[in-house]
Amino acid sequence: MRKPLSRRTLLRGAGGIAIALPFLDAMSAFAQTAPKKRLVLLSSPNGSIAKNWKPTGSETSFTLGPILAPLAAHKADLLILDGVNNQSSYNGGGDGAHERGMSHLWTGTESVLNGANYYGGGISIDQKIAAAVSVGTGGAPLTKLKSLELMTGAMQGAATLNRMIYAGPAQPLTPENNPFSLFSSLFSTVGGDTAAAQALAQKKSILDSVMADYQSLSAKLGPADKAKLTAHLDAIRDIESRLSLGTGTSSACTKPTMPATFDPNANANYPQAVDLTISLLAMALTCDLTRVASLQFSRAVSLVTFSWLGQSRNHHDMSHDALPEDLPASATAAQVAAAQDVSDKLTAINAWYAGKVANLITKLKGVSEGSGTLFDNCVLVWGNELSRGNTHARKPLPFVLAGKCAGAFRTGRFVTYSGQPHNNLLVSLMNAMGVPGSSFGNPAYCTGPLPGLT
Repeated sequence: MRKPLSRRTLLRGAGGIAIALPFLDAMSAFAQTAPKKRLVLLSSPNGSIAKNWKPTGSETSFTLGPILAPLAAHKADLLILDGVNNQSSYNGGGDGAHERGMSHLWTGTESVLNGANYYGGGISIDQKIAAAVSVGTGGAPLTKLKSLELMTGAMQGAATLNRMIYAGPAQPLTPENNPFSLFSSLFSTVGGDTAAAQALAQKKSILDSVMADYQSLSAKLGPADKAKLTAHLDAIRDIESRLSLGTGTSSACTKPTMPATFDPNANANYPQAVDLTISLLAMALTCDLTRVASLQFSRAVSLVTFSWLGQSRNHHDMSHDALPEDLPASATAAQVAAAQDVSDKLTAINAWYAGKVANLITKLKGVSEGSGTLFDNCVLVWGNELSRGNTHARKPLPFVLAGKCAGAFRTGRFVTYSGQPHNNLLVSLMNAMGVPGSSFGNPAYCTGPLPGLT
């Protein structure tokens, strides 16, 4: 009979490099009786196109519109919410609609002035949850990272536009927007963060340094666990390859600098940066490095130009243009055609983001955990700082939940409300993750958990 493995088993290599492992069957004797729930907050910018975002049909028998169509394979795992308002963002101070939307999105309370800028006026829901789920009995940490804050694309403009997560009033947490730095940090050393970074800088694979430990561990595992471990290391090797960090150990590769493979802030490289960040996020969850994460797709007032979709204007500029439904009956054919072109392009942008969310779901579904998958214990929440770009409206916001969070949510539904404050959704997330409470953010906008989700 094989000896059970500790959930904290690591593959260790020279220089203190350590790689966390996915959940293996051999760890079951040490596993917690309750599932390890995960929360991932996602945000895409500049609003949506309501008529193309909303499904058609009833609560349980509906057809996804063109924006959410890329999520069709995961339809049974979705909760699509219409009629949920960012009500608090219409009150208090603030620099503008995008800033208000961003700073209220996950805090649910009025912004506060700090220096020349307004910031979120309270802790964000993920940080409230992370404080509870990242520690065990006696306050001992359960995960390497309390939470993980990520972003794709360049940081530009006011700080509020680039930050949606808050440790407290006017305490924004800066997200990591460089996949190279993220890769290094996820494989930090036991005694410091130097060995993994040096391995990357010297174009060496960190896997090579742990291969002896891998072979020793593999010999102790059953066939199913061996396959899981091999797949996990293959995924790491794939990311190294996509980062152009080769596996050669030539003595010529000794200069301790990051290879100039691509600029993650360059517009043309945006798709590559997004894909790498999603892969690393999935790996962090797989390795149980954290149970709470967030990912901003670009920033509020995003200036990304989706040239790979055949577009030549940036996202924010187009989001201000008139849509067909805005035009008067007297509009000319040219005006109608121009408005339809903008609507089509904005729809394509939002659908592209939906495809990336779908990719993340697929990755999480591919990780076995207990009798199911890692995704079974997750809830992903995809929001936006605006509901519509050309009016700067923030009600209703386009919210999509993905995942049952270990049975906390009833998915496969399109649920409509008549102006529920989004604070109630934040309460529902808190409760689903095992954190008690009936209010979050400004209590004036809270009536308890959002009804109809469980």
